[in-house]
Amino acid sequence: MKIKKVNCLIDFFSEEIPASMQLFLEKELNLLFEKVLNKVLLNYEKIDILSSPRHHCILIHNIDSVQKDQSLDIKGPRIDSPKLAIEGFLKTNKTTLKKLTVNKTNKGEFYFHKKFIKGKTFSQLITDLIQEVCASISWPKSQRWGYSDLKWGRPLRNIMVLIDKSCVNGKIKINDHDFIKFKNYTFGHRSLNKTVKVNSVNDFINTMKNSYVFVNRLQRKKVIEMQISKIAKKLNLNCYRDDSLLNEVTGLVEFPNVLVGKIDKQYMKLPFEILSIVMKVHQKYFSLVDNSENMAPFFLVVSNLKPNNQTDKNVVKGNERVLRARLSDALFFWEYDCKNDFSYYLNKLKTMIFYEGLGDLHDRSLRLSKINEKIGPSFNFKDNKKLNKLGLYSKLDLSSNLVGEFPELQGTMLKYLAKLNGFSKDMQFAFEDQYKPVGLNKNMPRNKLGSILSVSNNIDTLSCFFSIGLIPTGSRDPFALRRSGNSLINILWHETNTLSLNQLINSLDKKLSKDVKLVNEINFFLIDRLYNFLIEKGFRSDKLSAIISKDNIGQKTFLEIKSELKALDKILNTKNGIKFISNFKRIYNITKKSETLPNSLKIKEELFVFKEEMQLYNFLTKLSKSNKISSELIYNRIQLDHFNEFNILIEKFFDNVLVNDKKTQIKNNRIKLLESIKHNFEMICKFQLLKI
Repeated sequence: MKIKKVNCLIDFFSEEIPASMQLFLEKELNLLFEKVLNKVLLNYEKIDILSSPRHHCILIHNIDSVQKDQSLDIKGPRIDSPKLAIEGFLKTNKTTLKKLTVNKTNKGEFYFHKKFIKGKTFSQLITDLIQEVCASISWPKSQRWGYSDLKWGRPLRNIMVLIDKSCVNGKIKINDHDFIKFKNYTFGHRSLNKTVKVNSVNDFINTMKNSYVFVNRLQRKKVIEMQISKIAKKLNLNCYRDDSLLNEVTGLVEFPNVLVGKIDKQYMKLPFEILSIVMKVHQKYFSLVDNSENMAPFFLVVSNLKPNNQTDKNVVKGNERVLRARLSDALFFWEYDCKNDFSYYLNKLKTMIFYEGLGDLHDRSLRLSKINEKIGPSFNFKDNKKLNKLGLYSKLDLSSNLVGEFPELQGTMLKYLAKLNGFSKDMQFAFEDQYKPVGLNKNMPRNKLGSILSVSNNIDTLSCFFSIGLIPTGSRDPFALRRSGNSLINILWHETNTLSLNQLINSLDKKLSKDVKLVNEINFFLIDRLYNFLIEKGFRSDKLSAIISKDNIGQKTFLEIKSELKALDKILNTKNGIKFISNFKRIYNITKKSETLPNSLKIKEELFVFKEEMQLYNFLTKLSKSNKISSELIYNRIQLDHFNEFNILIEKFFDNVLVNDKKTQIKNNRIKLLESIKHNFEMICKFQLLKI
């Protein structure tokens, strides 16, 4: 019989959930509802998750109205089990011995009970499914309120559950005695504060829109973009594109209404970045620019009120007044900060603690200068005077009033201070770009100086916090050290340099670089970051393990690691390469199973019995010489000269030579020969980890 399909709507109505948490909740609800529906064997077409600050809704399309009936074979005890065990099985399943069947398995004959389970209707199941989902959400931050034990991002006020046109009669438990009952209504826009009755699942989105709530996040975002574009076009301007602000504002409003306000002329003397940061971070305003990318004296604010001429005017006036106060502070700080020279800020850094136990910001600046000078040549930059100044002045703006009030301007403020003090453009850009890239972001510094300072910043941050035992563990990383590690790896991978992890760590203070435990911890941490970074870029995990797990990986420059991965691809794409890896794994397994031989034991030619042993030994000598040249040449030479030769020699060896000879000396000599070949190849790559 064909199962009838239905649509279902579940609307969780709560106090306003922060914009940053809404996307998380969308993903959690989608994942959890998929999981519980699959568990109860209900088929459905798709699940849509809709969200706004106060609504999180689940739309389940074309789901089975009833479960399929099930027939289960429940395995019981063996037929020769004690009587007590058989009786217990009968009692548990409420059946008799005559109704059991006997089936043969590979472990003997067992009793089986055939159980028929009548499928439940979806409406019978939905309450328990909602209860399970609510209890399973892994909130980054949650609240319990009043007498409720149920955790939610903000207090949960109402749950509406509809199946097609019918309201589900159910409730979820919020403590031992209290429940939230399912309703056939929800709530519209906050300022209207009225209940909204929804007649059917299909009417929900339009009904909410008529109550001034766009429950679809993407639809709200599109409405905001269209309104911004319309206003900008009317003013013959362009909106300064800021996707992070757009996403945030989309999560702050339910019925967007974009309005335009004016910026007083006196504040237009402020640099573009200062104006836009003040408006974005503190007020959530969009900036407008002309065709030359110059700041226009207007801003756009997204109101959460339905359009009304008088209300709109009041909203604009109120926002202009607030912005005036913000920009007045910014202008005062800007003019005051611009009067001071670098020596003033340098002295102020001595009063600012970097972190307890890690000195002040002036100490940090001195460290950065020294690191810059040590790693600069690896970026083909050898002007030590410039590198020294770059590090020494890199934190000056942190002692300025403007950055104290608006921390988001760090780096940008220093660029302007450097300009006022006559620094070259490359230094100005380097000061501004020192915090790039953020983690795995592709937004790189604009020049070598910026890259050098960014690397110095990140390795100093890691070494400092690691040195006082503040190392990321599990999900805890309060100082964002993983992000620092990611930024460091990101730059070293993308920017041309000849730096290895060992050289990088040696650029640190002597006391730190000679601390073996600390060096190992930083090394392991950065190798792990490199592995994860390359996984993100789509590299195969076995290839990465084969290259990155080498004992000498810390000595490899990132250019060498790139060339090794590229060469490994070539190896895996040739028949000789695949055959070589197979032969290498055979050697690896033989030596792994054999008794460990002392390092002092040498290969003795006089113990060779067969010509195949001598031929393999000659190959080993040639291979050892190859390993003294660069990794790229090693790979090319192995691919062109050695693979085919090695495959022929090793196959002949295994065909004609018995490794485990009766004479211990001969056996050990052969194992040592294979071990030496394995060791030489492992210096290039741990081929045994590759999947073929």
